[in-house]
Amino acid sequence: MLRALTEHSWLHLAGHTQPDPERPLHTGIVLSDGPLTVLDLADRRLEGAQLAYLSACMTTLGSGRLIDEALHLSAVLQLVGYRHVVATQWHIEDRYAAQMAEAVYSRLSRSGELDADSAARALHETLDELRERAHPVDWAAYVHRGP
Repeated sequence: MLRALTEHSWLHLAGHTQPDPERPLHTGIVLSDGPLTVLDLADRRLEGAQLAYLSACMTTLGSGRLIDEALHLSAVLQLVGYRHVVATQWHIEDRYAAQMAEAVYSRLSRSGELDADSAARALHETLDELRERAHPVDWAAYVHRGP
């Protein structure tokens, strides 16, 4: 998995978050070949990394023990080089996670490139659309980190 990060400018991770409040560096997302943790990513520097989309619960959740530090999956992905990170603040429903990803990517593919605000705009427009037909708990967890 780590080698693949250097070969692609976009990253999409769908899975389950494995939080470790006692050891925040071991917080990760469970993938088919094991967890990908903050510690696994922390020393990477990814040239050309553009978009990381985290389709999993609580990917912006930090440690309650280190309340003055923002150490979580979305922050570390931004630190290693991803200019745009779409992440979640709390639990998300699978059915809306798939709809969100499909709608965001559809909007991004129509724009043709990932400029300074296209990822944030694509997420915002998708949230506006979902806001009309779903409960806030189903869409309000999503955030964009980046310029």
